[in-house]
Amino acid sequence: MAMNLKKTLATLTLSVFLLQTSALAATITVKSGDNLWLLARRYNTTVEAIKKANNLKSEALKPGQKLVIPGKSTATAVSRSTSGNSVYIVKAGDTLWDLAKKFNMSVDELKRINNLKSDNLSLGQKLVVKKTTSRNTPRPKTKSTKKVSRGGGREEVVKIALGYLGTPYQWGASSGSAFDCSGFTAFVYRQVGINLPHNSRAQYATGEKIDRSELSPGDLVFFKTQGSSVINHVGIYIGNGQFIHASSGKDRVIISSISEGYYASRYAGAVRIR
Repeated sequence: MAMNLKKTLATLTLSVFLLQTSALAATITVKSGDNLWLLARRYNTTVEAIKKANNLKSEALKPGQKLVIPGKSTATAVSRSTSGNSVYIVKAGDTLWDLAKKFNMSVDELKRINNLKSDNLSLGQKLVVKKTTSRNTPRPKTKSTKKVSRGGGREEVVKIALGYLGTPYQWGASSGSAFDCSGFTAFVYRQVGINLPHNSRAQYATGEKIDRSELSPGDLVFFKTQGSSVINHVGIYIGNGQFIHASSGKDRVIISSISEGYYASRYAGAVRIR
């Protein structure tokens, strides 16, 4: 009788544990453009936690791939992103970039929360935004002075860069409210205590030259664009064959592929900043 009771209690304990474990994880399907850094940021977890939960040996992802996201269920992640928010009614002259800056959000986050498929807004449209006590809440900046390495520093570089997705392009700018390509990379690295020259060719001469096969998130990638015979464009590699950069053609900070589309044949090299 006592033995049967012990077995019953053990079974109940295991069932509760499994229920708790499943409630703390969610399974998602990888979409085109997804990478581990974006998913970690979206679901409030870390790249290493996702890799460990899925036994991943590399950072490469494929559309349609199933991933377990540890620590948060999908419902929890959504409620966390929307709880404590408020509704904003679009006024004349509003743009996604202005609203993202006003409410201390990224354009990508603003579009995701509101399920927007384009950048167009209409008068009177209602948008879910973060609550703020100031119309000009400054974008948080990292003041760490640690060196960038394969550890937390490199992950911090990518996180900072993704926080400025959608920021307007402006030639010669490196202010946080607008960037050109080398101004963007210099600004991001400045947040972790590393000063880079505001020039793509000069940045290519800084740091350690690495092969394309050795690319790791946080590395600088360089291109020869617009028919140029010399390096004239730079971005930050974020993994899965993608990089983030200030694009003059798109007039904002965007994510592009180094192996497909316009930049595939214009790739010129990469450096690792120590």
